[in-house]
Amino acid sequence: PMWAVAAAVIVATGRKGGSEVPQTALANSTFTLGRLRVHALSTTLLRLEPMGPMGWEDRATFTVAGREAIVAGGTALPITPVVVTARSAVLQTTAYTVNISCGDSGCSDPSAISAAVHLPSPSDVRVWASASLAAENSTLWWPSPLEVPAYSIADSPRFVPAPWGCSRPPPNVTIDPRLAATSGYDLRNHVAGDTYVFLLGDTLQSWHASRQEFLRLTGPTPRLPDWAFGTWYSYYRLPFGSETQVKAEATRWDTDGLPIDVWGFDMNWRDGTAPGVGGAAAYNYTYPNAEQYPGFGGGGTELLGWLKARGLRTFFNDHPYPVANQTSPAEVTFRADGLTRWLDRGLDFWWHDCNWGWGIPPLNRGARPAVETKAAARLDWAGLDNRVWGAHVYRTVTAGQHAARNNTEPVIALTLHSYNECKGRIECRESPAHHRFPVWWSGDGIQSDADVLSQVEAGVHEFKSYTHGDCGGDGWVDHPADYVRFVAHCSLGTILRLHGCGGNSHGHNATSNTTDGPCLQPWAYGPRYEAAVKRYLTMRYALLPSIIAAGHQNALTGWPLVVRLDLVYAPPPPPGPVVVSEPSLLRGSLGPPSRGRGQRGGCARVVNRSNCAPPGVTQPECVGKGCCWNVTQPSPGARDPVCFFPTGVPSPPPPPPHPG
Repeated sequence: PMWAVAAAVIVATGRKGGSEVPQTALANSTFTLGRLRVHALSTTLLRLEPMGPMGWEDRATFTVAGREAIVAGGTALPITPVVVTARSAVLQTTAYTVNISCGDSGCSDPSAISAAVHLPSPSDVRVWASASLAAENSTLWWPSPLEVPAYSIADSPRFVPAPWGCSRPPPNVTIDPRLAATSGYDLRNHVAGDTYVFLLGDTLQSWHASRQEFLRLTGPTPRLPDWAFGTWYSYYRLPFGSETQVKAEATRWDTDGLPIDVWGFDMNWRDGTAPGVGGAAAYNYTYPNAEQYPGFGGGGTELLGWLKARGLRTFFNDHPYPVANQTSPAEVTFRADGLTRWLDRGLDFWWHDCNWGWGIPPLNRGARPAVETKAAARLDWAGLDNRVWGAHVYRTVTAGQHAARNNTEPVIALTLHSYNECKGRIECRESPAHHRFPVWWSGDGIQSDADVLSQVEAGVHEFKSYTHGDCGGDGWVDHPADYVRFVAHCSLGTILRLHGCGGNSHGHNATSNTTDGPCLQPWAYGPRYEAAVKRYLTMRYALLPSIIAAGHQNALTGWPLVVRLDLVYAPPPPPGPVVVSEPSLLRGSLGPPSRGRGQRGGCARVVNRSNCAPPGVTQPECVGKGCCWNVTQPSPGARDPVCFFPTGVPSPPPPPPHPG
C-alpha cells in the first residue's frame, strides 16, 4: 500500500529533521536568532523553536502531527525585524509583534529564552509572555471561552513516530540502522521549549477558530465506528466467570429485547496460573482461561465467533507488563504479536488498562513497569505519560492489523483518561496528542455527578469528546433506583458502557460478588427496573442517527458531543462553580442525575418561567446563568440548584466550518 511506500522513504532517509515542505512556503515567515527560530504560521499562531541536537525540526512529530499541513496551507505571515542584537530581537508581522530576549549571545539555552507577544498599535497590548521557553507547558488544558487572550503548548517530548506506530513494520520497509534500536522511532531531536502560541482573540468565534487551528496542527479526533455509539457491557465476575454464563447472559439481552452492540471481557479471560512474563503471572497473550472459557482454547475463535454471530463486537482487558524498553524490537514484537494474535482470532479492539497495579511505562523511561495508583502518581517523560503512550501503542497495533487485513473500519482502543478527583490539576493533565486515540474512561468508583463533569470538561479542555465513566460506577450502585439514574445519564452521554462486578459492592445490600451475583445486568434488580432501563437504552438507539452524526461532526470540527453553554453563548457566566445544563447529544436542557449513594435531591418546577430568557433570573445562585429549578427534599450533600437556558433563547451558532 502507498502508506508503506511512504514509510519506507521517510525512515530510510534518517535525515536531520529536514523539511519535506517546499522551502518557498517558509520564505520570509521565519526569523533565526542564533539557535532560536521564530515562525509566524498564521495571524493567530506563532512558533518559537530552540534548535534541537539534530537541527531544526519540520517533520510531523508525535504531538504536532499536522505541522506540514499548517505550513502548506499558505497562512504564514512575513516577519519584519525591527530591532536585532546578539541577544534580543523585536519582530513585527501584520498581526502581532514578538519580543525575544536570550541569556546568551546565540540563544543556545532554552531555559534562558524569554518571549512576549503584543497586538499592534495603537493599543500595543501584551497578550502572551514566557519567562522561560524551557518551562512552557507540554500538557493540555485548553482555556474556557474568553478566559485568556492567548494559550501556549510545547511540543514535548519531541520525537518522530514510525509511520506504522508500534505494529510490526511492513515487510517492504528497511529501517535506517540508526533507528533500528527504536524500531523506526526517531528520538534524537528532542529539545525543551519548542512552543506554539495560539492567539485566541476576544470573541467566541475567534476562540472556536483557534480550536480549529489546534486540531489542524495536532491532528483531529478520528471518527468512531457506528457500533461504538451503542450499548457496551463489560463482563467481570469473581472468583471467575464462565463461557456458559456469558452465552446465557448475551442470549437474555436478545430475549428481553435489550439493545447492545459491544461485549467486553475484564481481566479473568486469562489463565492466572500460567507462566509469567518478566515476573508477572499470566500477563502474556498465549494462555487464555480455557478451563472456564473453552471457546478461547485451541484456535481461540469459537466464543468470539459465537458473539460476533449475534452481532456483538468484543474487547479484552489488558494490564500490560513490559518485557523491554518501549519501541525496542523485543517489546514491539512481544506486544504487537500478542495483541494481533487475538485480533486475528476475531477480537475487535483492546482495553489498555493502566488503572492500578502496573502497566507499560511511557517511551524513553526504561523497561520497568509503571506502578499506578492515582493520576498524580503517573510516570511520564517530559509530559508524555503511560496512558497516552499506551493508547498510541494499542491504537497503532490495531491499525496495523486492520491494514494487513484490508479492514477499512475506524480503529478504536479503550484507555484511561484520568481520575475525576484529579481533573484540572496541573500534575494530572496529559499530552496534547491524547485526543487522537479514542476512547477514554475516567477510572473506577466514579459517581454520576463526577461523570457528568468529566464528560463535559474533557471535551472543552482536552478535545477528548469520548470520555466516559463506568456506567453504574464500578462500586457506587447501592440501590436499584441509582442504577436507573446512571443509565438515564449514560444514555445521553458520549459512550454508554455498563461496567461492574469484581471485588466491589455492586448490588442492593451486597457486600461482595460471586459468580452469580447481580452485576449491572438490566434485569438484575427485577422487572420494574429492567423496564425502566430498557426505555432509556431504546431511546438512545432511536437517537443513534443524530448521535453518529454528532461523532462525524466532532471528527471534522472538534465540536464536543456534550456541550457546555459558554461554548454557545457569550459572554460566559461569571467566575465560580460551573453549573450547566445536562450535557446532551441533542444540546438539550435536562437536569443532571442525582449523585447516587442515596443522595436523592431532585428538581421540582421552574420558578417564574416567564422571566427565563437571559438575563432574567429568579434566584441569586443563577445570576447571569438563566433560570433555576428549585431543589426538593434537601439533604446533606444534595446538589446545588440547577441553572439553565430554556427553549426560546437564540439557537446555538454552528461550529466553524472545517477547512477544505
